[in-house]
Amino acid sequence: MKIGLCVIDMPASLGGGYVFRESLAQAALANPGRHTIELVKARPRQPKFDQSSIGASLGKAVRRGGVASVLNPAFLKTGVRKVARKVLRSGGGSGSVEPQVRSYVDWAIEQKLTWPNPDVVRDFDADVRDRNFDLLWFNNIEPIHIGVPYIYNVFDLQHRVQPWFPEVSDKGQYRLREGSYSEAVRRAAFVVTSSEETREQVSLFYGVPSDRIRVIPFPTPQPATDAAAVPPKMSEAELRAKHGIKGPYLFYPAQFWPHKNHINLLRGLKVLREKHGLEHSMVFTGADHGNADFVKAEARSLGLADKVHFAGFISYDEVAALYRHAFAMTYVTFFGPDNLPPLEAFAFGCPVVLSDIPGIEKLFEDAVVPVNHRDPSSIAAGVKRLVDDPAERARRVEKGKLIAARNSMPNYVTQVQALFDEFESVRRCWP
Repeated sequence: MKIGLCVIDMPASLGGGYVFRESLAQAALANPGRHTIELVKARPRQPKFDQSSIGASLGKAVRRGGVASVLNPAFLKTGVRKVARKVLRSGGGSGSVEPQVRSYVDWAIEQKLTWPNPDVVRDFDADVRDRNFDLLWFNNIEPIHIGVPYIYNVFDLQHRVQPWFPEVSDKGQYRLREGSYSEAVRRAAFVVTSSEETREQVSLFYGVPSDRIRVIPFPTPQPATDAAAVPPKMSEAELRAKHGIKGPYLFYPAQFWPHKNHINLLRGLKVLREKHGLEHSMVFTGADHGNADFVKAEARSLGLADKVHFAGFISYDEVAALYRHAFAMTYVTFFGPDNLPPLEAFAFGCPVVLSDIPGIEKLFEDAVVPVNHRDPSSIAAGVKRLVDDPAERARRVEKGKLIAARNSMPNYVTQVQALFDEFESVRRCWP
């Protein structure tokens, strides 16, 4: 069959999604099996006009930024609010818009924007047209529906599981995700998840028959596998000098979203110091998605400013060095169990302290130290456990290396190819 591997361009600052997409595309194209795989890329346009110029011609805005630019919720909300203020002032009022009215307008705009980005649809249709794909393979969060059967990866359904986190619910995110997932999973030939837990959620929330949902655990990111197999490009001395790191340190590679749980981790670091007498430093990496200043303020208020290093979004050479020399990675996210960083840490021989989310024991067995991510004392106790028992720490490292090797990217691609083979007898039934 002819397979179209569909991806949407995204910035590297999005973290795990970018790493997964890039690694998977390279592996699939390098090893297509007995099928033909071609890459299909859609490039979403961004608004390229001044949103303060609400009076500008709508046609001019569309020409400059594409259709999606004028269907941008922030743009529309700003425009509606400005018009409302002008109307209120013209009537002798203060020009302020009641919060209830503003909330309703915001809801109405978001509700109408749950369809796919029109510019992406146009680009995608143009790319697919006349290429005669038998099956499409979507590996991005927003599949685009056309008349071709497809396989769809579901990374998580946390907007349903934990909708109180603003990054999956605020500013229309809940409705956008729901509008995307609800149709995408129901129409898919196969839905691929990385854990039994997510598989059950797909079936529960959207009524997808269980035989169409397949579990293929996340692969170890190829950059980690490659970097771990060669001499490091950055020495420990260079790393420590650049970031001012002293003594043993804990590493948390996570974007600054609320669900990443930096706050309870900082409190765990304080417990580690005050209760257990351990002076470990903490290194945070990742792009700021609006929560970094809050986390920095918390570090200061806890008296940990001298122990916490905010490295920002850094090169993978530095990430690799941080993994290699960390006492442990403390991955205490609220979301899971489908997460890539534990596999990265395994590849580099870095011990992992991990949120005890249902499903981690199936994915990572006893290679991790499970902790209650809501409880700072539990997080601290997990780190101390590794301090007190070096032999246990070494055993978990070796077990992690075995899991990282087992969950290789080529192995992941091979399992997806088995789905191609399975669907082939169905697809041959029409031209």
